[in-house]
Amino acid sequence: MQATQKESFESELATVKVALPTPRTSRLRNLALELDVSGLLHVKTSIAAASEVATEANSPPVIDGRHSYVRLYVQAVHERLIRTVVKSCLRCRIRRATPRELPTGNLPAARLAHHQRPFTYVSLDYFGPYNATIGRQHQKCYVALFTCLTSRAVHLEVACGFSADSAILAIRRMMARRGAPVEI
Repeated sequence: MQATQKESFESELATVKVALPTPRTSRLRNLALELDVSGLLHVKTSIAAASEVATEANSPPVIDGRHSYVRLYVQAVHERLIRTVVKSCLRCRIRRATPRELPTGNLPAARLAHHQRPFTYVSLDYFGPYNATIGRQHQKCYVALFTCLTSRAVHLEVACGFSADSAILAIRRMMARRGAPVEI
C-alpha cells in the first residue's frame, strides 16, 4: 500500500511530512490527511475518538482507485462478494443450474437389426378418428401406423375401429404388401 501511495500521491506525501497544506491541484485537497508511524497516509475522520470502532474505520488509508494494483484488489474482492451472494441466492442458483447429463440407454436389438429387409421388426400405433364416407354412410375410421424399427419407414392402413378383428385385418393387409414381420 505504501508503494502505491508513493507512486500516486508523491507530492501530497511530501507536503504532509513538512506540515504544509495540500496543493490546490491535488485530488486530495478536500481531505484532512495525516501520516502514521509507518509513513502511510490516512484520512482524519470525526469518529477518531470512538474506541469500539476499528482503526481502519477511524482513519482509513488513502488508496488511489486508478492504480493498477488497487484495481486488481477491488476486482478480487468484488468477485469474492459476488460469488457468496450468488451462492446464497435461490433465484440465481436456479437460473444458473444446468440439467444433469443422463446416460443414454442401449437400443433394443430390434432397432439394431442391420441387413434385414424393411418391416422385419415393426411397431404398431393408431391415430384418428377420421370421418370416412363409405357408400352413403359416414363412419368413424382410424389409421393403423406401422413403423419399421430399423429403417424408421412408415406404412399406413385404415382400421374401422379398435376391435381385435379390425386390427388383425390391418395387420394382414400390411403383411400382404410388406411381408410378415418377425416381431410386432
